[in-house]
Amino acid sequence: GAAVLAAHGQSIAFSPELAIDGRWGDTSCWKSATPGRGVLVVELPEATEIRQVFFSRSRDGIRQDGTPSAGYVEVSADGQTWQRVGELRSAQPTGQTVQFTPRRAKWVRLVVTATVDGKEVVVDDLRVD
Repeated sequence: GAAVLAAHGQSIAFSPELAIDGRWGDTSCWKSATPGRGVLVVELPEATEIRQVFFSRSRDGIRQDGTPSAGYVEVSADGQTWQRVGELRSAQPTGQTVQFTPRRAKWVRLVVTATVDGKEVVVDDLRVD
């Protein structure tokens, strides 16, 4: 399976692996350690062609604190050299899909530069396709 790393730290109780565990809810989400910013890095098992990244704050939309409102997605073949492939376009807690021209990559990075309320970034679910 994929490995997930938080490049800019995380809250102790909300590790990055929780963003891809297939479960929803506040007990199974990643939370950044820095208010309003966060970087979530996914290492795929092998290089593959990807065309989109989906992430959400809250499946039902009730929880909105920490919803990403600005940022971008980057991909990398080696985890060292990154290429920006898409921008966050909305601040929907129920999810946002960032689509881009298909790229072969082993690493995907979600860089959040702002949240709707300035609080720590929260990602309940993240999928790479």
